[in-house]
Amino acid sequence: DLVVVRGPSAVVDGRPSYMAMGGRRTPTPIAVPECATQHCFVVAHRAGEPGTATVLDRVEANRRQAVTLYLPNEAARITVFAASGQVLRATNPATPSR
Repeated sequence: DLVVVRGPSAVVDGRPSYMAMGGRRTPTPIAVPECATQHCFVVAHRAGEPGTATVLDRVEANRRQAVTLYLPNEAARITVFAASGQVLRATNPATPSR
């Protein structure tokens, strides 16, 4: 058996603040207008890594026009998926502006 215990965490834009990983990641707003009328998933990978690599962050966007991802200060590739799995948008890798 495994028991995980953690203290209370503040919430930043609907996400737990521990996602900042002690300052190694920054909450980064991402516009997702394609999710305003549907259920989507927003996924971030390191630039140059395949879609099968471990994600940097992933969040659901259910009828929302923006989400917050916790990203390191390095180039990231953002992909927006419909709930069906269809790719709605895939960005070219870019360093997040902060």
